[in-house]
Amino acid sequence: MRAGAVALLSLAAAACNRGAPRSEPASDCGYPELRSGTCKITLSGALTEILPCSVDPVYDVFRKEFVLRLGVESSDSARVGGRVSITVRFGGEPRVATYSNTAPGTSSAMYVYSSTYLAEWSETVGGPDAPQGSHTLAITRVGTPYCISQSKAYPGMQGRLDATLPASASSAASGKVILRATF
Repeated sequence: MRAGAVALLSLAAAACNRGAPRSEPASDCGYPELRSGTCKITLSGALTEILPCSVDPVYDVFRKEFVLRLGVESSDSARVGGRVSITVRFGGEPRVATYSNTAPGTSSAMYVYSSTYLAEWSETVGGPDAPQGSHTLAITRVGTPYCISQSKAYPGMQGRLDATLPASASSAASGKVILRATF
């Protein structure tokens, strides 16, 4: 009798659990990977060079904003910043699309320095100063994100960033630098 009651209770419990709603929402996040990926920056025009870089594409859940950062390590150990620094922001999660500096809500700050750091070229949009330069960001593959501390990282993202950076008035630079980053 006892074995029959246990079997009957087990069967009833299984039937109840089958219809119970899930309390956890489904996640679109994959398994943790490296947060950053690698990329290549090609500079032409007033400054010509090919540089390896790192790419850090992250969606900030609280701000509902996507941030793409690209950077090049400094070859001068006494220098804190790298020779190339790029940040592009836009509202919403990233998707396969082309984004430009003229889209509402877009902001960017891109800086390229000469090897002596005396000449600077820049592109800025959405800051306190007048816009300078232009950019187009083409995301060709988003990849599976993974969640970290209230954000989503996209290490599998692929795309291209094209930008025109005029000489900064506060430096010894002249002309324009054409930047192409592939990641």
